[in-house]
Amino acid sequence: MRFVWCFAWIKQSAWAHHGLLVFLIVLPLGLLPDKSWEVVAGQRLNLHVIPWETQFENASAQEPPAQPDAESLLREAHRRLLKGQRAEALGIAQELVERHPNFQLGQLLFADLLNLTSDQPIDARSALHIGEPGVTQQRLKQLNDEARQRLTRPDAAVYAGKEPEGLVYLSPKVPFAVVVDALHSRLYLMGHASSEGAQDAGPGLQVIFESYMSVGQRGIGKQQRGDGKTPLGAYVVQKSYPGHVLPDLYGSGALTLNYPNELDLLDGKTGSGIWIHGSPSDQYAQAPESTDGCVVLSNPDMEALLKFQLPAGTPVFILPQIEWVPPQKNKNLRDPLKALGQNNAIKGKDDTLALLSWQAQGRKMAAILSGSEASVMGQPSWATPSYWVEQAHQWRAVSVSASTGARSSIKGVVR
Repeated sequence: MRFVWCFAWIKQSAWAHHGLLVFLIVLPLGLLPDKSWEVVAGQRLNLHVIPWETQFENASAQEPPAQPDAESLLREAHRRLLKGQRAEALGIAQELVERHPNFQLGQLLFADLLNLTSDQPIDARSALHIGEPGVTQQRLKQLNDEARQRLTRPDAAVYAGKEPEGLVYLSPKVPFAVVVDALHSRLYLMGHASSEGAQDAGPGLQVIFESYMSVGQRGIGKQQRGDGKTPLGAYVVQKSYPGHVLPDLYGSGALTLNYPNELDLLDGKTGSGIWIHGSPSDQYAQAPESTDGCVVLSNPDMEALLKFQLPAGTPVFILPQIEWVPPQKNKNLRDPLKALGQNNAIKGKDDTLALLSWQAQGRKMAAILSGSEASVMGQPSWATPSYWVEQAHQWRAVSVSASTGARSSIKGVVR
């Protein structure tokens, strides 16, 4: 079912020079719990609305950047609204929809502010699916979820000077790691913090880019093909594609991942085609849980991520929730995990490039990226990481079975 858009001319005395053409999305909402949208002609619906001023009053208060993106403008408009500065909030919301006309949540906030300011009913007859209240309520819930995730995202102070737990090591040869926080609908690009005289990987890692993102419509923990879930664990980027070579579904570009990896095969997981990609051209973004299993960003955010030119082999860590910890906590795990990857290394040579550690299904797991840096098409790349499982206090390597070519098996023991 495709949603219908309604076009309406709305004139405000504050904008004396011209009327403003706005797109009203399928769920016009009111700002306050007792203020709902009225259908001017026809059946009036009892819609539950997003109470911007009450439900999200504890939104994080991080200041907008010098050149704010869509989410920053949304958050700033909401911040002004909470302060009672409705005119300022309306002006920011207008800027938001002019810059990003396909941002449905921004259009919704702008329309709500217009309705609140004018206190006049708007003809939403052609925008509402009067005969299908279930569809309307489903879309309402999706927008409510997106608003909550964007407005209550963790502030920079939460992760300042900290790293995602389990991102144990990132060699200076590996410039980036992608970490996904499913609970908060956030994607973080981690890079090396610079410091003069720092040894090894420097003083630690820092967030150099972050964005809102969506995961599977049935959440996380992918088990089988078509289950609508996003996998959890450690993966690597395989290929990068610009948007012009892909169908519109993938938006402004994509990074393909090595799902299923050896651990997934060991557990009998099926499916494929898990990517990090942009959004279709008729959408700015998707609801927090709405994809077929991929990690989906808005097109502007995907374009920004692709500008970092992540090389093949870049670690991608997909977690239920990120625990931000001091760098020392990760460093304490470094030497024991490095020892696992040195079995096949040249004696005396440390060729470890990245170490990741996490727990799943009651087991400790690790991914080790090692090997010499190589150049492919002008970009560095590395081999697929080796995967390890701790069983009975012993680390065991996981490898694809040569006999089946599909299932994985445990090989060897590292004491």
